[in-house]
Amino acid sequence: MPSILRDISIPLVVLCFVGASITISILITYSLDWRVWQYDNPNITTIWLGLSKYCYLPKDPAKLSRILEKVCIKMNATLEFPWEITLSQDWMSLATVMQGAALLFTFFGILTVLKKEVHAPFYPWFQVAGICLMLGSIIVLGTVSWNFYLDSVNHPFNYPTNFLLLDIPMHRNMGAATPLGITASFLMLPNGIMLLIHGCRLRPDSRVHPLEF
Repeated sequence: MPSILRDISIPLVVLCFVGASITISILITYSLDWRVWQYDNPNITTIWLGLSKYCYLPKDPAKLSRILEKVCIKMNATLEFPWEITLSQDWMSLATVMQGAALLFTFFGILTVLKKEVHAPFYPWFQVAGICLMLGSIIVLGTVSWNFYLDSVNHPFNYPTNFLLLDIPMHRNMGAATPLGITASFLMLPNGIMLLIHGCRLRPDSRVHPLEF
């Protein structure tokens, strides 16, 4: 029993961190903003641009000092956003899939350890899960860093033809997705390394068990 607890303690801890990182990745892909742009415009003051939606803060045309409620619009096929948005969507979806695979492989590994099967090769499950976590970490960190770099150097943004505002923003600020993406990445990377090392150290049970009739 103590050996079983020792073998599954690290994977159980990793499961908790993977669950947290998956939640963060889903949030920054579908809910949170990546870019916050401020405009000197009589109609709109601020735009929050994410990967699946964008929001803006309009002004009242009759009273410019009055700011109306925030309006959010979901991106769909009719809005052809530039390639950096589409590519970021694909990379973040891939990272989420990698994290989900790591979660599944870790769970399979824990089940195999608990079954204590003779010569059960449970350690490859943890190794594969660790590799998936590390790859997911690299993808998330690369995606958020790349977007942050593009915005910090004022990279030209090719607006869709039917976008509500085509002006160049006065100020470009970092959205909440960037620090949360970095957090998710640093949650995954050490846990992936730890799980990979743990899987390499484990060995299947080679003891001879009596046959049951």
